[in-house]
Amino acid sequence: LASIISYPILSPGLSLYYFIPILINYLYTGYVLRIPTLIVAAVTFLTAVMIFLSGLILQVLKKQHDQNFEHYLTQIRQMKNKGFVKLKIFSDIKRKNRVLNLI
Repeated sequence: LASIISYPILSPGLSLYYFIPILINYLYTGYVLRIPTLIVAAVTFLTAVMIFLSGLILQVLKKQHDQNFEHYLTQIRQMKNKGFVKLKIFSDIKRKNRVLNLI
């Protein structure tokens, strides 16, 4: 798990570590002599960016899901206070709460 978390953080630095000598050599000579290293550095950097953006998207989706669930619970509590709720709805809520307590 730690390797998954650290990959988007360490990979851009690693790819820059391999890319900077290639860039300096290109600026001096006008030629790229280590094309495989350049390809690996580019792929590593792009993979790190994609993983980072995927993590951001998943974090936003989780936050939105939690907010929707809280809104749903608030609606059920309001309906309960007004007396409009059937017993089946409360059994579903209790089941969801048990699942949340297990997590």
